[in-house]
Amino acid sequence: MYITPAITAINSKFLSKYNTGLGNVLFQIASCYGLAKMTNRTVSWNKVIEFGNILYNLYGLNHKDTIFRKCWAIAEVNFDIFYGLFTLELDTHRIDSLKHINKHLEVYSYLENFEYFNFCRDEICELFSIDDSSLEQIKESFPILFDSRYTTISIHFRGTEYINGIVGDRPWDYSFYKRAVDYYKNRISNVIFIIFSDEIDKIDLDFLGTSPYEKIHHSNDYIELWCMTMCKHNIISRSTFSWWGAYLNDNPEKTVLYNYNDSFIYQSLFTSI
Repeated sequence: MYITPAITAINSKFLSKYNTGLGNVLFQIASCYGLAKMTNRTVSWNKVIEFGNILYNLYGLNHKDTIFRKCWAIAEVNFDIFYGLFTLELDTHRIDSLKHINKHLEVYSYLENFEYFNFCRDEICELFSIDDSSLEQIKESFPILFDSRYTTISIHFRGTEYINGIVGDRPWDYSFYKRAVDYYKNRISNVIFIIFSDEIDKIDLDFLGTSPYEKIHHSNDYIELWCMTMCKHNIISRSTFSWWGAYLNDNPEKTVLYNYNDSFIYQSLFTSI
């Protein structure tokens, strides 16, 4: 039996060239990959392919040959929609029920819980690994990421959605970012902070003090995501996008900091401050 993720971003009213919902999509892909292993099913990527084609046809974005290039197997079968898996909790009872459903299933849920796939993390990292062309582009455009004189630390600000009130009316919490910056400055020498945001020019950088920094902004979100993974450490926002930037970071000594006010999907995996 096949299992495939529904890609909710396909019907998002916020979908645009600069907001593809990539963080949410990666959770749906990775969680369905893990569910396939847990329930002895074969994973298919029908909706991922559809989404990749939409991004290419509407915006000229080449996710299908980059971040989604290993999610390109299609099953020519009819899928039944499967609802009810919790977004933020691992529902072992519902997972067990999947083993006894003799149908091809399209799982409709955000699936924002790393426990769906953390047991096969190495495979997930390979699934979303960088392609050679994108790596060369990053080396050429952002050499600071490869400069051994510095310890690079990414800082992500969730931009447009916060500013427009889509995910609540909280402003950016600069006190958190200052705490995080001080944490690293007190422990590591030769740090440089790499700033990421889709509203990068609206950020007040006073919280950095005299710390060196660079801004990284690229029209392709997957390029920014991979740039985050290349930093030695990560300061993340309440964002699935920056969560993935930290999760896919393969530095075994990385420290990932998040705001203690934002439990979200971070507890037990990263460090609150």
